[in-house]
Amino acid sequence: MKRNYKSLLSVALVLLLVTLATLTFAFWDQLTGNADGKVQIGEGKKITITETLSPEGRLIPNGAAKGANDVYEVEVKYEVELTEFVEGFELVVEGATAHELVNLEINHDQFTEDTLTVEVVVTFTLDEPANEVEYMEVAGKAIKYSLTFEYKPVE
Repeated sequence: MKRNYKSLLSVALVLLLVTLATLTFAFWDQLTGNADGKVQIGEGKKITITETLSPEGRLIPNGAAKGANDVYEVEVKYEVELTEFVEGFELVVEGATAHELVNLEINHDQFTEDTLTVEVVVTFTLDEPANEVEYMEVAGKAIKYSLTFEYKPVE
């Protein structure tokens, strides 16, 4: 019985140490991303998120015949909160998708001493495929994308 108690205590201690190390790193890194479209970023830090686009309709190329549930563009919005304003720093947001037919355009304001929260709007569009093979690569498939938020010195 004593041996089982010691084993259980050892496992609990290891789990506690792993949890403590994880929480300490998260606090030290000062980066948090939420599923509700909010991103908090610290000075000189970079955070990358990867998500799957879930549009209300089906994304089609601009100018294609539009059906009942078809859309030419999809907008996704993120609220980015800065922990501390630093003079001479700027917010840089970069994005990438898994397929070259999917375009994304990123628009946002810059932080000021009075504005520590800005909205980042990412607009997705689809290029016209050159042939049926290109079309089949994206038709009905989930669109995965990555965004990198960084607060860094102005270059």
